[in-house]
Amino acid sequence: MGTQTLEIHRLEEGRMEEARELWIRTRLASEDWISNPDVSRWRQEFTGICRRFEPWVAVRGERIVGFLAIGRNYIDQLHVDPNEWRQGVGTALLRHAMELNSEGLACFTNELNERSRRGLEKMGFRVVGETVQFGECHLHYHWSPAPAA
Repeated sequence: MGTQTLEIHRLEEGRMEEARELWIRTRLASEDWISNPDVSRWRQEFTGICRRFEPWVAVRGERIVGFLAIGRNYIDQLHVDPNEWRQGVGTALLRHAMELNSEGLACFTNELNERSRRGLEKMGFRVVGETVQFGECHLHYHWSPAPAA
C-alpha cells in the first residue's frame, strides 16, 4: 500500500470521475455523523468545487489516493482514501498546500471530524473561531509560517 512513491499534481480532466468517486467514498467513511447522505447531490457538488478551486490529487502508482481543492490562502477540501489513512497522504497534501500559500492558510472542519482536526493540528494549524451551520459546529483553522529568525 504505502511502498510506492506518492506524487502530487493537478487533477487532469480525464481522471475527474476517479477523483469524484474517491471524494464520495472518503466522505462516506469519514463523515459518519451524516445520517442520509445525498450522494447524487455530492456528485454535482464535486464538479462545482473543481471549477471554483484548484483541484490537486495525490497519486500512488496509478491510483488517486487523495484530493485537495485549494484557493488563494484557503483549503476547501482535503480527502484521503480510507485505505491510505495514516500513510502520509494527508500530510503530503497539506505540505503541498502550504508551499502554494506560504503566507498562510485557512480552512474549516466539522468539530466531529477528529481525524481531520488531529491532522491539521499536527501540521501547525490552530483553531481561531467556530460557526454553527445547519446545526453543526465547524471549527475555523489557520496556519501561518514561522517567523524568520
